[in-house]
Amino acid sequence: MAEKESNFTGWLNEKILPLVGKFANTRFVRAVMGAGYSIIAFTIVGSMFLILSVLTQVITFPSFVDFYNSTLGRFNNLFTVIYNATMGIIALFFTGSFAYNYTKIYQQEENLDLSPLNGAFLSFFALFITVPQLVWKNGSAQFLTDAKNAVYSGYAISGSGLSRIGATGIFTGLIMGTLAVQIYRLSVKKGWSIKMPNSVPKGVADSFTSLIPGFIIAIIILIIAFLIHFLWFFGIHGATIIGSFVGSFATANMVANVAGDFHAYAGEFNTAFITIGGSGATLGAVLYMAFMAKSRQMRELGKVAVVPGIFNINEPLLFGLPIVYNINLVVPFVLAPMASAMVGYFAIATHFVPKITAQQPWPTPVGLSGFIATQSWQGAIATILAAVVAAAIWFPFIHGYDLKLAKKEAEGATEA
Repeated sequence: MAEKESNFTGWLNEKILPLVGKFANTRFVRAVMGAGYSIIAFTIVGSMFLILSVLTQVITFPSFVDFYNSTLGRFNNLFTVIYNATMGIIALFFTGSFAYNYTKIYQQEENLDLSPLNGAFLSFFALFITVPQLVWKNGSAQFLTDAKNAVYSGYAISGSGLSRIGATGIFTGLIMGTLAVQIYRLSVKKGWSIKMPNSVPKGVADSFTSLIPGFIIAIIILIIAFLIHFLWFFGIHGATIIGSFVGSFATANMVANVAGDFHAYAGEFNTAFITIGGSGATLGAVLYMAFMAKSRQMRELGKVAVVPGIFNINEPLLFGLPIVYNINLVVPFVLAPMASAMVGYFAIATHFVPKITAQQPWPTPVGLSGFIATQSWQGAIATILAAVVAAAIWFPFIHGYDLKLAKKEAEGATEA
């Protein structure tokens, strides 16, 4: 057994880890990691004020609610404003930081006359082209208006402002940022720019280097936008359609449960049994980081991320550790929530836990979320058990990654 394990470890070290190292050292991944580090502060601040604004939805004791309403509750709208100014526009922070870092890497490593600030501005330009929603109607592209889904003149509105520049816009921002920087880089590399006389100040001349890339980006993104919205004409709208479908389905099941039917998947099943600690069921991982990690980087990040994690907010981990584009952690990030979902589903399907008949707020901590959703102590136990199963899956991976980071830190200290 020990020999087989040794052979497997040797195979990993020889075949897999070099590929992982090469992937992690690519310019794209380094830029993503740099962007993740830069938005940690914004995610922490936004998470803290979100927690303050929803405290009475989690702690429902009348005495506490009265105390909150007469003290912190007076500033609730201010807490919401601060949340909207951080998490509500997090795609802008991420996209700009990513493009800035990505451009700077090419500037330094390919010795090109690139301006990181121009790269960031071009990425904003590209991102905002994708924000309005259009449909092909009566032979022309028209702005969508759908009052039922809060879309007016093409712009989808949520409680935090424009929905596509919040967390849902991060992936789009990553694509647009990559496209903008690569077009900008190619234009400079091929000399596709407007040359200004030497008498023109460098700052003014630099701004003209982004003029032609800007036109190219506009044309390409308009084509992409047309194709996306042309598909929408046939009802294909990715995450929005899926999210709307699942949400309506779960709510309808919960209403049916209250009326006497039985559905294992209902209400906020996801937040009770799947996103425990945030996407990827990362509660166990963040607790390990805060209290058991040997790596200084992981330990310090864990200390600031553990409180938001208790309330199912894990952006500090997703972009700070990071989990995004980190091949070391992709397996537990996918498997842990799948396993915890099965725990919850079979617990309800076998009637060990009563069916879900109430909808708890999504930041409700583990244990309390199950208690509120199922109105039972068994629900609380089931959510805690789901969290333990997810943590068990996370442990070998987060521990191995911790040792890897600690080793790098030790080597860096020795070299210094």
